[in-house]
Amino acid sequence: VHRLILAGCTLLSDASMHTVCANCDLYELDLSGCHGLSDAGLQTLVKECEHLTTLILHDLTALTDDAFAPLSGDCKGAPLLASLSTLNLSRCQALTDGAISLLAQCPLKDLNVSLCKQVGLVLRSPSLPAFPHPAFPYPT
Repeated sequence: VHRLILAGCTLLSDASMHTVCANCDLYELDLSGCHGLSDAGLQTLVKECEHLTTLILHDLTALTDDAFAPLSGDCKGAPLLASLSTLNLSRCQALTDGAISLLAQCPLKDLNVSLCKQVGLVLRSPSLPAFPHPAFPYPT
């Protein structure tokens, strides 16, 4: 299986991520609306899945900046983020500019943080690489 859509599976838990990652030959994973997931489950995913190119985490309201703590300075500590090109974090309302600053160090081509109410100031920073996505106007 290269594409797995688990959107809306509200009973999916952090422990479930170990099972998903155990046979991680996935290229696309959609966890939208999986409200049973927290930072711990996403940290497992970030550390263990190496082949994902698309990750959709829309509406994971419990997700905070701590989910991306394995980056701690660069993407080398997180194999997933070395291959990931598309990351959808829309409506992850607990995320802040801190997470976006960490993700800016990774080779993402498409990052969606629409409706993330606590994200904003870092997107205006000239030090942030311009993401080629309509949600991110190039810095002026």
